[in-house]
Amino acid sequence: MKAALVALSFLVALSFVGVPSFAHGISAKQTTRTYSVDLALRELSWSPEEPHVGTDVEIQTLVLNLSNVTVPMNVVFVIDEKLIAQENRTMSALGFQFVQATWKAEAGNHTVRVQVWPFNANYQDVMLENNVLRRNLNVEVLSYVFTVVISGKLLGQTRLFVDDVFWGSYRGGESVPVIFEQSAKLHSLSVDHEVIPAFGVKCVTEKPMILVNDTGKHSFDYEAFYLLQLSVSPPELEAPAGSEWYPEGESVTLPNVTRTIEKPGTKWTFSSWVVDGKPYQGLQVFMNQTHFVQATYETSYHLTVEWQNNETRCASAPGEGFYPAGSAVSIIPFPSKCWSYGAAGWWLALQSNASASPSPVVMTGPKTVRITWTDPSFVDGLRAVVGIAGWIILVGTNLKKIANFCKSVATRVTGFFKPARNVSHDGSN
Repeated sequence: MKAALVALSFLVALSFVGVPSFAHGISAKQTTRTYSVDLALRELSWSPEEPHVGTDVEIQTLVLNLSNVTVPMNVVFVIDEKLIAQENRTMSALGFQFVQATWKAEAGNHTVRVQVWPFNANYQDVMLENNVLRRNLNVEVLSYVFTVVISGKLLGQTRLFVDDVFWGSYRGGESVPVIFEQSAKLHSLSVDHEVIPAFGVKCVTEKPMILVNDTGKHSFDYEAFYLLQLSVSPPELEAPAGSEWYPEGESVTLPNVTRTIEKPGTKWTFSSWVVDGKPYQGLQVFMNQTHFVQATYETSYHLTVEWQNNETRCASAPGEGFYPAGSAVSIIPFPSKCWSYGAAGWWLALQSNASASPSPVVMTGPKTVRITWTDPSFVDGLRAVVGIAGWIILVGTNLKKIANFCKSVATRVTGFFKPARNVSHDGSN
């Protein structure tokens, strides 16, 4: 069959070959030769046979020259009536060639057309019906599924972005399927770098964005951090304070603090640690939650005792020093009385009284108490002298009576103890 077609084409070609005029015995001018040819397309194929979106598809066709003459030809490739490639070639007599074109696959059902014809006007194809081939090409929309896994350590919700488009908010432990058409494009998956679900808690991922283009699970791993907030009471102290984040499960050693802090008139003494509002005896805190740690100090104020004119005399007033804030301190000089005017004061029973003011004193800050002496007045001294003088006069005036009385008492006492005389029966002594 093929040989018959070639022979037929050769005969057709010969019928169109110009014959010199002298062969007919007629003198004529030389004319341009034209050739009748037959170019044919025999197959149309592509690779891969079932392309998906984005694939480079190589389209191929087989071109035959059924003529016994070399033919310049033009081959075009058209998809959905859009030219995607064309090529000029020269085909030898009775020859064949494979011609290719490349196309980037697009989703959908397409019509592929390939066509060949001579591109020189001196060559005329005598059988145009075999110059065109058509075929349908269906590019399926293939998809792949990303399974985005959010770490179970995420305590709150994170936002998921797919190619910078908000996809949704998800909690720790959730798996999110994300479906895409298959392509060579890399897709970006991203989440929040840091999530703060509550005060003192944050979850952090070191890799908040990944690029993928294949089916599979892609995880975002979060790590929980807790806040340790350190303060001091009373707050005016210059002691360690501040806050810092620590990974979940870490043991944090409490800082060394100054045991005693002093300023003029005031002293603070370290008392204890308070963790989350409760007294704490340990030196380490386990970070399984947010912790509020406070170094507590007891405040003391200095009490100064001043004597009037620095005269302590016979008394003293122990108690000068530091006392707890808010306490009430009573200052009582001991003894509170001293004899005035030396020996004369003792004989006259004249005493000076020591008193403190204010007393008691509430220690709401550094305090000073003054002790003053209250000495007997002139009137008090005069009264004492008059009293002593009156006593002396009284004693002097009644001295004789007192003597007789004492003698009488002595006589009676002596007579009581003297033995009785002997008495005779005749009544004589």
